[in-house]
Amino acid sequence: MLENAPGYLFSVSAVAMFAIGLLTMGLSLSGVSLGGVTFGGYTMIAGSLFTIASYQLGSLAIFSAVAADPIRKPDNPLTTWVLDHFQLEHGSTLGLAVFGAGAVHTSYLVYTWIASGFTVLPVVATNLVVFTAFVLGLQTVFYSFFLSIIADNTA
Repeated sequence: MLENAPGYLFSVSAVAMFAIGLLTMGLSLSGVSLGGVTFGGYTMIAGSLFTIASYQLGSLAIFSAVAADPIRKPDNPLTTWVLDHFQLEHGSTLGLAVFGAGAVHTSYLVYTWIASGFTVLPVVATNLVVFTAFVLGLQTVFYSFFLSIIADNTA
């Protein structure tokens, strides 16, 4: 049954994981304590992984909406908007901007690490947000090209 509606299989999972990932990252950034548990660096890592995995699942939803011929095509607002408005230039430019911002901050961290004599840098929650953006930007660039390729081949 799920093979006949792959967009829904991926979309529902992506939205759920994205919400969990962003909530977890937000709680970690704010340093909130819930039930005696303080969200910190390790929780931020988990939130980052959920966010990246959800982005991959969401991309699979869009790819399957373009490349597959399911019984029922997804009609959720996000997938519909991407399919109606996507252009390679927009996706790759957005991806490069996000990747570039992450790369600049990461370069600063590497410079600081080298300047300090390669001492251990603390894992700061904001650094993990930047690393997540770095990965998502890179994925966006390549996903944009892939989506453009499969859209051209199915048109």
